[in-house]
Amino acid sequence: MASDEGPRHDGYGFRAVIGPPDGAKPVDVVIERTGAADENDRKAEWHPVQRWRAPAPDRKAWKAAVAESARDHGWILPAGTWPRRAGRPVVLRGLFPWKWELVVAGAAEERDRSLRAARDREEIWKAMIRTAHAKGVPQSALSAASGLSPARVQQIVGPTRAGRPDGQAGGS
Repeated sequence: MASDEGPRHDGYGFRAVIGPPDGAKPVDVVIERTGAADENDRKAEWHPVQRWRAPAPDRKAWKAAVAESARDHGWILPAGTWPRRAGRPVVLRGLFPWKWELVVAGAAEERDRSLRAARDREEIWKAMIRTAHAKGVPQSALSAASGLSPARVQQIVGPTRAGRPDGQAGGS
């Protein structure tokens, strides 16, 4: 027996989240994908795979401008009425990837952006460990708080003399 939804298409599991129109300002468009088996699962996590800013000439022409911009990025957005609530993003499903080369290029840009952000967060996290150690928090406490082994905390905080972060001799 066939499903009422019909067969899954290439765009299944994707959605477009479009920033609300705000005069003539460009709007953010984010294409997201879920790994959930059912894209309608309210608990499904959505992850950005492509993003750009679409021109929005005015409130009346914003939908056409966003749809054209989506085509320029490899997507066909659904026709018909888009659900709109004042001041809230528009969430569309049923979009269709029509030019995979553009979709993959956009996904590669998003991946690079995510990897850079992850590296930045990693460095900030390590700096927090080093700062806490410099302020006198023992490495054992940092190990317990961070879930890292004592050896890994030692690698992050770097060498110390006589167990003190300031390098001074003496007890802690």
